[in-house]
Amino acid sequence: LADLERAVGETSRARAVLELAVARPDLDRPEAAWKSYVDLETRLEAHPEEDDAADAGGAGENAVAALYERLLERTRHVKVWLAYASYEAAAPGEAA
Repeated sequence: LADLERAVGETSRARAVLELAVARPDLDRPEAAWKSYVDLETRLEAHPEEDDAADAGGAGENAVAALYERLLERTRHVKVWLAYASYEAAAPGEAA
């Protein structure tokens, strides 16, 4: 459903759907919801013109990093750490 909302340009609704999904403790595959959410925010970071909430502030600066940090509060899985490190290493113009 979130992919459909994004495809029709409703990024705010896509975010809302994904927020509901990642908040559910009983998901069969929570990693899929988190990955979709990170992928959405990564795409919108690269293409801010696609963000229908950009005029209202969008998800804000560092939305992808904030999602990774939220996910790391739930799990300490090495794949999450590696994905977050890869994202941070690829971030343009950021000093470490």
